[in-house]
Amino acid sequence: FNLKWNVDNETHAADSIQLLQDCGIDFYKLKRDGIELHDFAEAFLTSGLALNEQITWVGFHSAYDFAYMMKICTDWLQMPENFMEFQQLLIMFFPRIVDLKAIMNEHKFLKGGLQELADALNVQRVGFKHQAGSDSMLTGETFFRFLEEHSDGKLEPNVVNLVYGLNYCPNGSSNAFLPMTRPNFGSDINGSYRVGLPNLQRNKTHSADHSGRTSPDDPMNGHKSS
Repeated sequence: FNLKWNVDNETHAADSIQLLQDCGIDFYKLKRDGIELHDFAEAFLTSGLALNEQITWVGFHSAYDFAYMMKICTDWLQMPENFMEFQQLLIMFFPRIVDLKAIMNEHKFLKGGLQELADALNVQRVGFKHQAGSDSMLTGETFFRFLEEHSDGKLEPNVVNLVYGLNYCPNGSSNAFLPMTRPNFGSDINGSYRVGLPNLQRNKTHSADHSGRTSPDDPMNGHKSS
């Protein structure tokens, strides 16, 4: 999605902007034609993709991506006070997450980014690096190829909801993580957050989403990856 983002007044790193421009990002078009965040949030929250246990979201080192999505959905003006609040919101909006970088580490692929893993699995990129559509497709294709070659085409239940760098923290040859627990959906998580359509008053930033295809046959058959 091409979200509205104004390079002239948003906080950014100049070298990152240059990198993205070299990869084909047109910041003038984002400023002029980008999707308003409140319009995107309304469409997303009414689409059935959020708060849906039948949807499996696939990402790669994706904590910041999900944090940005939750910022849009809740209209929060600051981050949650602690990890538990953040985790409760995350598991509410995205009940099923698969982070490919966490899966890599579980299978002892301890180094390398998305492109390196894709190259090792002979997955061809379509489009340009650092473009959301190209990165999303590469993430999805690499995820399914990895399952085919290293997990008998099945998604292991123990890797669901392990988000690399958030509740999954590699430590040498072993990994330590906090289990992702489901919140009480009937309770008020925090008075400063809400599940609903946000208004126009918000801090603005820019990120990328992930989209995919039908999940492989496994005990969770029928889920979609996004």
